[in-house]
Amino acid sequence: MDNELKISAFALSVTGDGQNLDNVYVNGRYMTAGTEPRTSINKVSHVDFQVYGVCDGQAEVAEDQDQAASPAMVVMQRLQRLQSVLAEEGKIEKDRIWQFMVDTNDKMVEYRNSFESDEVGSTFAALFLHGNRGLAVHLGDSRIYVIRGGRMLQITEDHLESSDLYKMGIISQQQAEIHKRASHLTAYFGMDDLYDVEDDVFSKYFVFYPGDTFIICTDGITDAISNEAMERIVRSLKDGARDTLAARILQEVEDRSQDDRTILVLEVEDAPGEAPVRGASTIPRTENYKHSPQPQEKEEVLRATEEEPSRPVKRRKDPEMPPVEETYDGEDDYEDDEEESVMDRILGNPKMLAAVLGGALIIVLILVVILTLAKRGDKPDSGSTPPPSQSSSQAVDSDATDSSAPEQDSSDESTAMSSPEDSGESSTESSQAPSDSSDSTPSDSVTEYTVQSGDSFSAIINRHYNVNYDEKLMKAVAEYNNIEDMNKLQLGQIIKLPPREQLNLE
Repeated sequence: MDNELKISAFALSVTGDGQNLDNVYVNGRYMTAGTEPRTSINKVSHVDFQVYGVCDGQAEVAEDQDQAASPAMVVMQRLQRLQSVLAEEGKIEKDRIWQFMVDTNDKMVEYRNSFESDEVGSTFAALFLHGNRGLAVHLGDSRIYVIRGGRMLQITEDHLESSDLYKMGIISQQQAEIHKRASHLTAYFGMDDLYDVEDDVFSKYFVFYPGDTFIICTDGITDAISNEAMERIVRSLKDGARDTLAARILQEVEDRSQDDRTILVLEVEDAPGEAPVRGASTIPRTENYKHSPQPQEKEEVLRATEEEPSRPVKRRKDPEMPPVEETYDGEDDYEDDEEESVMDRILGNPKMLAAVLGGALIIVLILVVILTLAKRGDKPDSGSTPPPSQSSSQAVDSDATDSSAPEQDSSDESTAMSSPEDSGESSTESSQAPSDSSDSTPSDSVTEYTVQSGDSFSAIINRHYNVNYDEKLMKAVAEYNNIEDMNKLQLGQIIKLPPREQLNLE
């Protein structure tokens, strides 16, 4: 299929309290200063190079000042000039995009200094599309999503303090979303040194197809709705028009957000290059878009993966399939994709995967047999063997004394470093330690726990009481131990864990 790129776009922006500090860029068009409380842009573009984006500015402009000098307008005007340059070159040029961001940031710093206020700046999220290749660029907490086959994926990561804490394993993803509003931005137009976040600004190049949908929105949307709730709306309106989807999401957050709310929905109606295999859908994966922190000699162009033909089952996990082979007629302005990794080839080939798992199982069985024979060789003569009850008692005492600390370390570490999807399973396994000790400890006794490396207060409470983030219980235990800040634990600190009946849970 050698057709030109055709994208239908619909943007909708609603003013919150005060001036609308948001703005939206729809392939050359953006909102003018002093727009109405509710503004929409509907546009269909048939050109090979297209740019879309949003920004969320800070610092209102007084009525007697030039509205065109507001942070959001500065970004929009410079983005329009950048698109003209890139369209003439006929390719997505990362160096030019980065220079645009550096120059825009310098202008914003100058603007901030003239205001003599630190509350001046703007977030930014944009898609640069050429042919059937794309590049996502962002600063701050404005987001970009891709929708394919009813599945929605966030392809940007918020530049927020709470997101950094989640990446370091200090808090869960749920906690990061809860603290999102109170977190400070770690990257935005107007920061002192933009070069500090250069590695976190660009996604990888990716391939898109006809039927794909992109959503770009400001934090006035995402602060008031979870990704799961937004995806449910997407699934319910799978065949709905782009304006219907945008209006439905805005309606969902209307009563929960007083901030400016801006959303841009893009539908890829046609694109050059080879289409996906007929009868099969492609699945977007996070790693197809995330920028690698390691420097690379070549720009990677990650390809979407192909799903197995659908079967009449109620629900199944998305399969990991080998990349779809792409064709790109004419001179290719992008570097070729790197070879598939060994792991991708193994996961994409059921026979190879079965062979690897079978070999691993055989190795494990051999090790078990060797260890069993070694233990039998180390057993003393039957005449010196103590009675079974005494031997069992000694073994239990020895295990409880010698191995409890290492097991606790392992449990704590796995809990702290587990992903949000695995946290439920990890907390269930870890919570078995307190329940096992209940045979020898009265139910009304107080358990003392020594803080280990990697521990968090919530993880300790979850394991001991077999709960999943009970804020009342955490506060009650903190009050019982006279702990003022639950986020500041010290190695070796003793935490007393009484039964629930002894805690004030009101």
